[in-house]
Amino acid sequence: MKLKSIFLALTALTLAVACQKDNKTPVFKDIVLDKSYLSIPEEGGSTVVVIKAASDWQMNKIYSVKTGEKDDDDKDIYEDRALPEWLNASQTSGSAGETRLEFTADPTSGGREAEVQLQIGPKTQFLIVRQGSMAAVTATCKEVVEGPEGKTYRVKGVCKNIYNTTYGNWHLDDGTADITIYGTLDANGKTKNFLSLGINEGDIITVEGPKKLYGTTVELVDVTVVEIEKSLIKITSSAPATVDANGGSFTVDVSYKGKIMWASLPEDCNWIVNTGTQYTHVEPDIYDRDPMDKAVVSFTVTANPTKQAREAVISFWASDGESSSSSTITVKQKAGTGTTPGGDTPGGDTPGGDTPGGDTPGGDTPPVPENILTPAQAYALVLTMPADVNSTESYYIKGKICRDITANNQFGTQFGNCTFYISEDGTDADNASGSVFQVFRTLYLGNRKWETGDKTLAKGDEVVVYGPVVNYKGNTPETVANASYLISINGATE
Repeated sequence: MKLKSIFLALTALTLAVACQKDNKTPVFKDIVLDKSYLSIPEEGGSTVVVIKAASDWQMNKIYSVKTGEKDDDDKDIYEDRALPEWLNASQTSGSAGETRLEFTADPTSGGREAEVQLQIGPKTQFLIVRQGSMAAVTATCKEVVEGPEGKTYRVKGVCKNIYNTTYGNWHLDDGTADITIYGTLDANGKTKNFLSLGINEGDIITVEGPKKLYGTTVELVDVTVVEIEKSLIKITSSAPATVDANGGSFTVDVSYKGKIMWASLPEDCNWIVNTGTQYTHVEPDIYDRDPMDKAVVSFTVTANPTKQAREAVISFWASDGESSSSSTITVKQKAGTGTTPGGDTPGGDTPGGDTPGGDTPGGDTPPVPENILTPAQAYALVLTMPADVNSTESYYIKGKICRDITANNQFGTQFGNCTFYISEDGTDADNASGSVFQVFRTLYLGNRKWETGDKTLAKGDEVVVYGPVVNYKGNTPETVANASYLISINGATE
């Protein structure tokens, strides 16, 4: 009996110690809570905690919340508050004695959580209020920005601008918006060990974490890394320093894996010209059995005739036929004097008005880069895209028409467009071979509809086409209907 009693006593003591270790909320006799974790249902409602305080208490202001007002620059004004926007309390301060504190929240989808700090003298008591399930909700970065604070999200995007390699602070961009990742846990859920994850800028990362607002900055805090997809491309040289107003040239060193690598400029950027790419294949050796190939991409910046500085983002892409990766640099140019002939717009005083090339057909046609895509490269690129989603980028594709064009698909007065197939050397092949690309309902030279008297096309003609692309039904890479146009026919641009 004595042994049994001793065993039971030891067991009770062990459990008591274990409970004390698991309880992360400090216990102060000056301020006592009847519970430290509160729950509100997802459909909305309220919950209550009873506070027993030895003296006056108040909630610390730890959340940055919109006031609903704007400043002189029409930007939202924020102020520090004790609670996030989604959570309300019957009071945020109280007197000595017993207080019944009620929290309420409106309905939500998914879960969210807030920490409430109760201050009495120099001591702080912590209280967690949770609504709904904390299971992560899959979302885009834009949905995170627009969603409620405290909610836990799962987001997938490109890693950009790693600015703290101890805690793991960086930016995640999925094309819909850019959000800050403030703190990244390692594989064991520990902090301050970011480098152990091997994450590099350009990698595609899936993370989970709660949303928090820091002023106007949207953050996911202390995220868990769900998946890392290593990037196929890495920019190994720094972006150029601000280019002089008179213009100049620069190169960008790129390492990449896959079948193709190319650079693309914004459609509205006509002051940076891609002047060519030098490719170098790197053979495996005993030190690196799976090396990345190298490329040096050259650019020329024209003189800035305006009195305003300008900048543009250049994207670099690599594709292995199944997936693609991208990375970017930002190029800035100093303001000019505004005295360049032609006014503030290149070509302003030249015949044809304010647009380079004047009023001649093709006047708005962008310059053709040297590293233009072949039909096979275009096919491989588009095949990596999701089905039936038009690309946000436009591409140059060059090839020879490899099939006879039927009367229904030839340029005509009814629709003014044309559909045909091209390959690099004019050799025909099966559509799924990857060497043939479909140009679907493309417009004529100068980005206009074909008119009577304009040229028609025939098998063997060499064309350059420019425009967005789409992976139709997930198995047919082609240009977007009526969104692409011819740049040249057999070298002629008009």
